[in-house]
Amino acid sequence: MTKFVDEYLKFLNDNFSENQLENRIEITVPSSDKNNDPMKIYAEENEKEGDIYLTDDEYIIENLISSGCDITTPARRELLQSVANRYNISISKEYELFTYATLETFP
Repeated sequence: MTKFVDEYLKFLNDNFSENQLENRIEITVPSSDKNNDPMKIYAEENEKEGDIYLTDDEYIIENLISSGCDITTPARRELLQSVANRYNISISKEYELFTYATLETFP
């Protein structure tokens, strides 16, 4: 089993990429969305506070909405919030998924 885990970790390491943007880093992960587009996470370091702001830049939920998923019903909103809470993720009013980390807790 160790060889499998080692190979999978190598695959992940080889297929993550980062691109320095103006004020943040775009991290492309080796996963695709339903349109087969690469998933991206954006990281902004707050040197004064010593933390890292991680965001999906409103992509995930907006993608659900554009696909016809109505997330405004109380049951779906509750389900979405429940999933986000499991991973310590917050949801903004603009449907941005985000969280904060430190260099010690990232990833």
